[in-house]
Amino acid sequence: HLMMTSSSVRTVEVSFHGKKVPVEIDTDESAEMFKAVLYSMFGVPPEEQKIMGLIKGGLLKDDADLASLNIKDNQKIILMGKPKQQQELQQITTPNKEQTPSSPSSSSSSSLSPSSSSSATTTQPTSSSSISSSTSPIEDDINDIVFQEDIEAWKTTCTAVFLHNAVVQPFFRAHGSWTICYACATTCHMPQEATPAQPIGGREGMGEKDDDDDDGEHVSCTCRTIPGKECLFEPRIGQEAARGKLLRHMMQDLSQARQQQVAGFKAQRSKDYEKNKPEFMQRFASGMQQMQMYEQPELQAKALGVIPRDVQSTPRGEAQIKALLHWFKHQFFSWVNSPACQNCGGGTKAIGMLQPNLEESVYGAGRVEGYACDQGCSIVTRFPRYNHPGRLLETRRGRCGEWANAFTLCCRALDYQARWIHDYTDHVWTEVYMEDWGRWSHMDPCEDILDNALVYEAGWGKHLSYVFAFHTEGGVTDVIDRYSRQLGPGTTRDTSRRRDRADEAWLAGAIASFNDRIIQKLPESRCAVILERAQKEKVELEKFR
Repeated sequence: HLMMTSSSVRTVEVSFHGKKVPVEIDTDESAEMFKAVLYSMFGVPPEEQKIMGLIKGGLLKDDADLASLNIKDNQKIILMGKPKQQQELQQITTPNKEQTPSSPSSSSSSSLSPSSSSSATTTQPTSSSSISSSTSPIEDDINDIVFQEDIEAWKTTCTAVFLHNAVVQPFFRAHGSWTICYACATTCHMPQEATPAQPIGGREGMGEKDDDDDDGEHVSCTCRTIPGKECLFEPRIGQEAARGKLLRHMMQDLSQARQQQVAGFKAQRSKDYEKNKPEFMQRFASGMQQMQMYEQPELQAKALGVIPRDVQSTPRGEAQIKALLHWFKHQFFSWVNSPACQNCGGGTKAIGMLQPNLEESVYGAGRVEGYACDQGCSIVTRFPRYNHPGRLLETRRGRCGEWANAFTLCCRALDYQARWIHDYTDHVWTEVYMEDWGRWSHMDPCEDILDNALVYEAGWGKHLSYVFAFHTEGGVTDVIDRYSRQLGPGTTRDTSRRRDRADEAWLAGAIASFNDRIIQKLPESRCAVILERAQKEKVELEKFR
């Protein structure tokens, strides 16, 4: 059609049979005129057109006032209907029920019947006319010529329109854990709102699981139930259904599409896994280097020099650990979001990262944050993120990294077996082996809490993925099961979906090999103790799965 330049002209995007075509619409013209334009472009007669996306929750009617619809450029519109030439073809190839088997017409149509010819499933432009209403179902194997465009109607129309049960299909996740079909993902949602649903990374519900099982996951589209979102297909849901031969072909096509989607994910995931292996090994080595500092006698002596005598004289065990936690949080260490101006003591705001000087580098400050005074002082306040526990006993301030670092040293100074815990969602804390309890126990000096492992997930709302414990003698332990009970849709644990950076079998093997090299260096008697504890903890963690 001719290009229009009036201020009443908008360019909309019309989705038709899997294709997206820009079309100009003059809001000063009638809806009938717009339908005529679509007829000239797509071949669907105006009386057969179903146009969605212009009127909220409904179809465009002939008497609609386009100027009142507030149509915007690039607005997405869906056109449904069968082109005229295809309707004529189907009339020719569909047998008449009143004809007898011996009639010429019946004989002619049977040659195109799906049950008698390999060309039964034809490839025509996409249509949904074979998706019937509940009052006129498609007859099975009698008069339904199944067109390829009908089979692939799921690409442009929500599968909940055709299929009333959960099926294997390519699907997406929107706004968290809502499952939506392909058509809704590409029509009802912005690209950043919906992400393709990946196969689970190897541990369904944190138990062993074969990846291939996820290919057959049955899901339904839940687009219409997402709070605050509008599903453009909702008016049609419950009004139509695929039956008979079309239903079988469509379910097969959806299953194959899901297999292709999963295959693509697995290929990319294998590449990502390989790329991430060095990162994991580097983290393991770095965590063990951190633990080695806590074993230095001079640092333990320095920690004993700052721990109050009343804490040191408290009976060992739960009472002493609670006293240590309380003193550390309320009397010793301070939390820092932004440091006070070193000139006037006023507030500051971050201005970026600074280059560490020699002293800061010596004490492990690989990062130094810079802050400008709110009062206009010309001096830039430096906040070095020290990683040396001895230096932190002097500065006595920081964030969770500094808190856990200094506190773990204090625990070792009091001769407790301690572990430094690193959470991939950016938090660190401490575990101590409580002899009276016979197990490793969580403690967080930032919160002054003991043995409350679910505080991060249930209290803070964190979405945990990888949590590793580091111990001088025992090496690395994957302790995610202690800190996460988060369940997702059905029996699928959301935590498992987030563990997408490494193959679980490789990760377990890498940790075992890493730990073997550490434990083999221990005296035989100590090695037996560490291995016994490790086996006991493994049984404990498996109970949480």
